[in-house]
Amino acid sequence: MLDAARQARALGAALETVLAALGAAARGPGAEPTATTTLSTTSSAASVFSAKVLGLHVCGLYGEWVSRTEGDLSQLVPGGVA
Repeated sequence: MLDAARQARALGAALETVLAALGAAARGPGAEPTATTTLSTTSSAASVFSAKVLGLHVCGLYGEWVSRTEGDLSQLVPGGVA
């Protein structure tokens, strides 16, 4: 369970890095946009959407990698899949 939490934090940090590289600012849980930032955010809504789609794709790739890794590691364990 601790590994899953650590992996989720690492994935979240990786997604923040991807979003930052695409120019989308990550907002914390308490940050609410003001009227002026809402106007500037509206103009960049398409880029934020594409960043979120890219993040979803990264999550899917991560899930595939975890599945393959679990399968590979299970072959190393006595009694695992041969």
